[in-house]
Amino acid sequence: MLAARPEKHWERFAQTDPYFAVLTDPRYHRNQLTDAALQEFFHSGEVHVSRVFETIRTRLDGAFHPERTLDFGCGVGRVTIPLAALSQSVVAVDASDAMLRETRRNCEARGVTNVETVLGDGALSKVAGSFDLIHSYIVFQHIPRREGDSLLRKLIALLREN
Repeated sequence: MLAARPEKHWERFAQTDPYFAVLTDPRYHRNQLTDAALQEFFHSGEVHVSRVFETIRTRLDGAFHPERTLDFGCGVGRVTIPLAALSQSVVAVDASDAMLRETRRNCEARGVTNVETVLGDGALSKVAGSFDLIHSYIVFQHIPRREGDSLLRKLIALLREN
């Protein structure tokens, strides 16, 4: 668990070792990050999104194609990029400016143009509109419970009907 101000810790992690901060595997340390490891890192996001959509389409809606998706705690864009391939637009939210810069860099490097990055705060004050899908993975365990409960309620309020 991080201290009372987790966004300060994430900013430091993002500035020093952003990929390892997202997935704590030695292969993803900045000083060891090879092209092959980076490809594996992003492939793991594609696999995750594929499984999420398979579950949604199998259990909830076989024709699900979100127009607008929010990726809460987007990190460096590992999951944002494959979500962008399946959505008309994605809003990528993170508490770290450095993570958002890395997300933008990774989107640009892959030709992804339908992602908007937004600096997150406890009130989600910079997130506008509603969404067909809100995604968050390996994020809430880093947020103090009271703040996490509040954020989850706010995220749910951003979901469109049906």
